[in-house]
Amino acid sequence: MVDEPDEAALLSGGPPDDLILSWVAEGHARLVGLLSSASPDVQCWTFLPAPSPLAFWARRQAHETAVHRVDAELAAGVSPTPFDPAFAVDGTDELLLGFFARGRRRGAPDVSAGTISLEATDAGCGWTVRISPEGIETKSGVDESDLLVRGPASDLYLLMWNRLQWDGYPRTSLELVGRPDLLSSWRDHFHVTWS
Repeated sequence: MVDEPDEAALLSGGPPDDLILSWVAEGHARLVGLLSSASPDVQCWTFLPAPSPLAFWARRQAHETAVHRVDAELAAGVSPTPFDPAFAVDGTDELLLGFFARGRRRGAPDVSAGTISLEATDAGCGWTVRISPEGIETKSGVDESDLLVRGPASDLYLLMWNRLQWDGYPRTSLELVGRPDLLSSWRDHFHVTWS
């Protein structure tokens, strides 16, 4: 078992406030350099299926960075910069067909059961998510569902990563048909965690 530091220990390892921007820029440059110079056949630990470990980590770091860029934009009080549709589709695939396909995630007794279909209107694709107190099931494609959410892939990406409030986001163009309470259940109960 690995001992994990507490929150105070993690936060004490970062730079002082006045050096945060340069610290992030240096970390980004190191990450890009490492991924660019890595051998295509490098072998290392991964936790989702991928064509190679290098492809896995490049994808994972791209979406990790993208989601936290949105966090910074929201903290600054600005609307998130939209993502390219292909990138947003890939990030939604990673979340729904990667993270949530690793095994049935348990829901909670107060989860509203039902199906949510997501249709990326600018990418010609979609997903269907079934949520219940027993857990979650995800698949590619838009099926008949209790809630259809249609809109740009970028907004669907942010919605499913819990970075977009469909009912208060100033530039969202999402169309909801059916039961919006299912999105509240998603937001309240389904998150990416390490446990």
